[in-house]
Order: sequence, then structure tokens, then C-alpha cells
Amino acid sequence: MIAPATFVLDDKHEQDPAGIEGLVLMAMRRWAAGRVCWEVSEDDFRRVFGPADGPVALLTIAQLLIRICLHSRRPLRFGIIGVPWVSADETFLLQLLAAAQLDDRAQMALRLEWLFPHGVCSDAPDLLHRVAAILTLHGHRLPLRSHGQ
Repeated sequence: MIAPATFVLDDKHEQDPAGIEGLVLMAMRRWAAGRVCWEVSEDDFRRVFGPADGPVALLTIAQLLIRICLHSRRPLRFGIIGVPWVSADETFLLQLLAAAQLDDRAQMALRLEWLFPHGVCSDAPDLLHRVAAILTLHGHRLPLRSHGQ
């Protein structure tokens, strides 16, 4: 039996990204910290993606994080809000979204296979594509980085 994942706050690894990566990262961190200052993310997403798409993108990210919390193979580590470092798990999730934006199904499948046990969370690709489509529609692209970047 696999225990439900929990979110562990972490304050190490890469530098904190700016722009769209930073916006998505802060939303994930706020959700992981118990929706601390969630209204800031709601305002940010409405400002960047509009009153219709902003709430949809943010809710979809939250739905993805709920599935990860309930079904992932292990707890994921998130940085502390305001700390300028990005955990390996945060980078992993940003790269998963970047792969969805590029419709890189092989990269998505590999990452989802690592994240979830086989057959669990079959709607994760749909959630990823929903967020990716909104980002792309509004002219934002998450960079797909090679390993170690």
C-alpha cells in the first residue's frame, strides 16, 4: 500500500525563477503551504490570464497538486514562500508543464510514470494540457530545460 504523499517544505536547490515560471511556482508553493496568501495567486492569475482563464488555470494547478498529494509515489518538496531557491521537485513539476506545452508526450509519460504508480491519475495529462493551453493562449511559454539546467 502506498501512503498518501505529503508536501515537505524545502529551502535549497536552484535559483528562484522569474516571469511565468515564478508565477506558477508561487501558486504551487502557496497551495502546498495550506493556501497561504492564495488570494494573491488568484489576483496574479486573473491579471496575467484574464478573468475567465486565470481562475481556470489556477484551479487546474490545484487539482493537479491534489492528485499528486493523494497518489504520488513519495512526498514532494516545495520551497518556502519568499525564499529564492527552487527544489528539485518544483523544477520537475515546472518541466512537466513545459513538456505539456510542447505536447511532448514521451517526456510527459516518463515524468508521470515516475510520479504516479501505473494506472493511477489517468486524468493528469488532461489537467496538464489544460494549464498548458491557457499559458500558450496568453503568450507564455515555460522553458523545457535539459538535465542540470
